[in-house]
Amino acid sequence: MRRWIAATFSAALISSGSAAAQETAADRWNLADLYASVEAWQADAGKLNAQLTEFARCKGHLGDSAARLRQCLDLRADMTKRLYRLSMFSGEQLAQDTGVPESMALDQKGDLLGNKLEQATSFVNPELLRIGAARIKTFMSHEPGLRIHAFPIDRILR
Repeated sequence: MRRWIAATFSAALISSGSAAAQETAADRWNLADLYASVEAWQADAGKLNAQLTEFARCKGHLGDSAARLRQCLDLRADMTKRLYRLSMFSGEQLAQDTGVPESMALDQKGDLLGNKLEQATSFVNPELLRIGAARIKTFMSHEPGLRIHAFPIDRILR
């Protein structure tokens, strides 16, 4: 019985090893749809870092006007979307071969960007609570572009 289990396990390892050796580029996700190269990823990561600096100027000013609130929330949404795209690319790069140090470094940079984004946007919820539902409702009636943010704002204010 033990020999049969060992033989079966060995056969499975051999067949899985040969399947991996036969893998082609057609068997993988086309990451070029996200970024043409790692250099393009790095450039977009640089843009996210610049946006984080720009977003820091929103702190304490979300309640200045409806236009300012929209500008800041739109920027936060764009940064989040950019981070998801960066993370997807770096995560899939790493998943292709976890033994490539460059892919691991890229994925770690993506994680660090995520931490920076969380830190940079951590003031938003408390500030929206401080502004209050009544004032935000007034802002939404004056700035139709804020409607896209209505659901997340409602969740915060509840």
